[in-house]
Amino acid sequence: MENFCKRLVSSLFLLTAVSLFGGCDDNEITTGSSMPGITVTENEFSEFYEVTAPKEAQPGETVSVGVVVTDEKHYVEFVTANNVACTRVEGDFRNGTYEFKMPDSPVKIGVLIREFKAEEYPIKAEDTKEYTIKAPKTAEAGKTVDVEIVVSDGLFTVSACLFNGKPCDLVSAKEITWHYSFVMPAEAVELTVETDLEKHIISLKKGDNTYLRMLNCCDDWEAVPPVFDESKYGIVKFLWGPELGYDATLTITGETSGKEIPYEWTEKDPTVGKCWQCVMPDEPILLETKGIEKTDYLGKPFVGEYRGVALVAGKTSPVKGSSSDFTLSLKSNTSFIAKSTDVNKFDFDGCYSFNDSDNTFDYIAEFSDDGYGEPDFGVSGTWLTDGVMYVHVNNLQDDKPENKRFYLMHTSEFTSVSVADNTYGSHYLVEMKRQDKTVWFYLEPQTHTITPVELTFKKGNTIGEACEAVVTAEGKALVKYTLTAAGDNAVFTECGKEAGTYQGAAGEPQLTLDGFGNATLGAAKGTYTIQGSIVSVTINGAKTDYQIDINKKTYVKVVSGEWDGPKTFYAEFTKESGIAVVYGNPTKGSLSIRLDTNFSGKEQKGAVKVVASVYDTDSFRDTEIANSAKAWSYDMSTQTLIVSRLLIGTEDGRSTERIDLRFKVSADKKTLTFEEDKLLRATSGGNNTYLKLKGVELKAQ
Repeated sequence: MENFCKRLVSSLFLLTAVSLFGGCDDNEITTGSSMPGITVTENEFSEFYEVTAPKEAQPGETVSVGVVVTDEKHYVEFVTANNVACTRVEGDFRNGTYEFKMPDSPVKIGVLIREFKAEEYPIKAEDTKEYTIKAPKTAEAGKTVDVEIVVSDGLFTVSACLFNGKPCDLVSAKEITWHYSFVMPAEAVELTVETDLEKHIISLKKGDNTYLRMLNCCDDWEAVPPVFDESKYGIVKFLWGPELGYDATLTITGETSGKEIPYEWTEKDPTVGKCWQCVMPDEPILLETKGIEKTDYLGKPFVGEYRGVALVAGKTSPVKGSSSDFTLSLKSNTSFIAKSTDVNKFDFDGCYSFNDSDNTFDYIAEFSDDGYGEPDFGVSGTWLTDGVMYVHVNNLQDDKPENKRFYLMHTSEFTSVSVADNTYGSHYLVEMKRQDKTVWFYLEPQTHTITPVELTFKKGNTIGEACEAVVTAEGKALVKYTLTAAGDNAVFTECGKEAGTYQGAAGEPQLTLDGFGNATLGAAKGTYTIQGSIVSVTINGAKTDYQIDINKKTYVKVVSGEWDGPKTFYAEFTKESGIAVVYGNPTKGSLSIRLDTNFSGKEQKGAVKVVASVYDTDSFRDTEIANSAKAWSYDMSTQTLIVSRLLIGTEDGRSTERIDLRFKVSADKKTLTFEEDKLLRATSGGNNTYLKLKGVELKAQ
């Protein structure tokens, strides 16, 4: 028992020694010398200050420690060495030097910082026999302080209220009472009042192409010209700037001393809101502006005077007109002037910027002002190198797509015929006759696109009279334009994607489709209709079906046969198969095909209903990703069942497109197998929700 007690006492002694002398510290720096080390202890505020200190020192040596607070909201309260406060010998509580005597053992430096708290500072205001001042006794730094001055007996006039010699803002003045305000500084304030100071004249010298407007300092605004004056410490308020297309400068000069007077912009003036202002000195002053014209687009070919014709949505019959609807002046100094004589009655101006990379220009919003501080209209457009400009006007007060107005313009005189198709303004075909030259343009307002085009007339020679013409751009057909008679509605027929020349097997003639229903097979001419990838060509009354590949530009003859197999096919997929994908993750799914059934599920010869579903892991239910009904056909020669024009989503997940699905038919016609590498994408979000069709087998039901 005695030995046990001795061992216990010995153990307690060792534990106490470890506690007193610190034991082993993983964060302690070993200097490799006999001198005690110095380390800096980190805490939650370490990011707000920086410490400079030696890594070791001799015992008894005076050690200097520098502390700089890097965050303006904090300050140093203590610097300690082994929990004993150091002495600050230089600097202040944000950037100071502290000292301590180095002991025989290692030292840990600690820094305690605090966050500033809002402090109140005193406000001194003494009444006199001339006036009394009402103001709070104290206020926090940064707060707005209101001051009321009441003149005794109405015998005196207040000229200024000052805080520590600086002028307060005048809020209001009525009879014998004046109201001022100022922002409390981080110091004590003394309020003083100036009365009946002599007023000095304020002279204005407005340079050409600038504006300079006084907002106060006038006793009679109806005088011609008005006289502006102010006493010492008064706040002079005004607006100035350049006219459109100019830069400007302003100088304020004391006319007795010749000294330049500083001025500044404020957005919170209590009486006028946003304005420029300066403090009136004890002398007359001169405000002088000078304008300097910009030369951004000097010598540029798009600068000039344009005249144009309005493009009016809904006017599907040709509209003949001159170039007087709209005028636009683009100046080399970046400014523009726009006016119209049509129903819009436009009359506005502004500044623009031009983009050389694509020959487009846009209005600059900050200059789109109706004269009362509100935006009005802006004009933007596309410039073509032959002097043609396609522009659109934005209503900035109600900036919606339906409020845009479109014009086609030119720097020279022309007559034109503008036509909108029967989708009410989605396309325009414009014919411009200039001198001995006629040019045409195809316009798409929704995309702000203008395309120079060529017209090949099959009937007539102008789009304003009875005619039929194919519109092409760079050799590629866009639309067929048809006008039965002058005054009738024009018809735009878009060129089909199938347009082109297709190669058959060796020895077979070329098949050419013009995109408008006309076909040529070898030397024989005829017509065609298309359903998906199946083209039905009629020549001399005989109809033949061909299957085309738009990408490879090939065709094969389709040998149609009567289908005597099942009408319903179905496949179901497990999550493990990886065929069905929802939001990028494998899931369960299914695919069904019902022949001779329309979208509503009713029997209809030649129609097909395709339904694809995935299991939505968010809503915990099956969700249709495609549900469409188009046409189907059976190619007996290749044992292929073709589902045409199925609506699916695009690869980017933002739109839809139509595709054909080709299934290999088994000998007993009870199995459909998809052999191509295609995705059946969801009509919404098809970039991450789809079925992988390659290898899928559908069984008859």
